[in-house]
Amino acid sequence: MSFFGTISSKEHNSLRLIIQLSQSYENKKPVSLSEISQEEGISIKYLEQLIMPFKKAGMIKSQRGRAGGYIMVKDPKKISLKEIIWLINDNPSLAICLDRGYKKACDYDHNCVSKNVWGKIQTSMEDFLSQITLHQIINH
Repeated sequence: MSFFGTISSKEHNSLRLIIQLSQSYENKKPVSLSEISQEEGISIKYLEQLIMPFKKAGMIKSQRGRAGGYIMVKDPKKISLKEIIWLINDNPSLAICLDRGYKKACDYDHNCVSKNVWGKIQTSMEDFLSQITLHQIINH
């Protein structure tokens, strides 16, 4: 899992996908994965995997039929970059010891100065990501 280091292709392509879908919010015109695939150069099979967290979160809905596709139902002004990253990565962290699900004890955990520093940096990054909305990204 990566967070503040290298951006994974999953993170990068998921953001590209949701940016494309967010453009359907105002006009409510469905966008097909085929259209997104052509526009972004991402395979339809991969897009089918990437879209699932957004569907489960209720950000988008599907519309069947010849003119079907996906429509953004949550206002992009109310979706932060942090929310998107959390959907994609389920609790990302800067260091493994900061991961809420990390069970292994570290020999230095009781008095780890670097863990405190990484924790402060992670909190700052999370706060910053919370302030950036999808709407801001698409209207740069």
